[in-house]
Amino acid sequence: MGRLVVITALVIILLTGCSPEPVETNLLVPLGFSSPPSNLVKMPSHATNLEIRIKGSSRLIKRASQEDLSYLVDLYTDLALDPAGTASTIDPGLYSIPVMEERIPLHPRIDIISITPSFITVRLEKKLVKRLPVHVPYTGKPAPGYTVLDAATDPMVVEVIGAESALDALTFILTKPVDISNARENFKKNLPLDLDFSATVETATAMVVATVPIVETIVTQTFEQIPITTKNAPPKTTIVPATMEIKVKGPHNTLKKSGFTEQFRIYIDLEGLTPGVYVRRAVIELPVGLILADTRPELFTVTIE
Repeated sequence: MGRLVVITALVIILLTGCSPEPVETNLLVPLGFSSPPSNLVKMPSHATNLEIRIKGSSRLIKRASQEDLSYLVDLYTDLALDPAGTASTIDPGLYSIPVMEERIPLHPRIDIISITPSFITVRLEKKLVKRLPVHVPYTGKPAPGYTVLDAATDPMVVEVIGAESALDALTFILTKPVDISNARENFKKNLPLDLDFSATVETATAMVVATVPIVETIVTQTFEQIPITTKNAPPKTTIVPATMEIKVKGPHNTLKKSGFTEQFRIYIDLEGLTPGVYVRRAVIELPVGLILADTRPELFTVTIE
């Protein structure tokens, strides 16, 4: 009998001596969200993980730390007035949802000591649907003497869906910028929409085709002291004044060429006139592509002796 007591005592000592002490550690469990109400948008929040303090055997703790754990918030079930899910609507607003231990997928022999945060704050906003025109921003400058016009896109309008705060004030949607540095002619480019707020806004159209029109810059330039010539004039003919000033509208690069005024033809045709004094207008012929904007003077005094 005494021997049996000694053996039992040894077994108890061995068992208690081999039992590992429970250990504690922290786990970061990512947050997930499901079943968002169809008429609402969940706004981004700072809370992306739960910090859970757990206690258990080192073997179970190690296994838990290696598992792909997550905590899923069922927005509809947690926010509807009746957990059975028969509520028809959930209003926009700021909600505080308690974290439930039973949803944390841990081994039953692991104890949860604390959960931070114990409540998850969720903001829900009304969902809007808008059709917005697409605008293309530019960077850089075209080649000297050229101007870039507003780009045309295909499609011209896209449908966007998102939170009221993001879409309410929007009147158009941008693409990523196009570099037009030193451009001299039209070109096309595939462009993604610039949805920097894509966490709360989405669209079925991710790309558009932009046609960027590049045209020559049209300017108006004044040319002074242009001599007046004659056609079919008698030998003794004078014109007063002998020069004129003209204002011409046309492409910048054309008007800035050296010696360009030599292409102007400005004259008065005196065919059939006898000696005397006449008041006449000058004929002004300009190179193709130019438009006469103004002249000074308009009338000239012609004296034929």
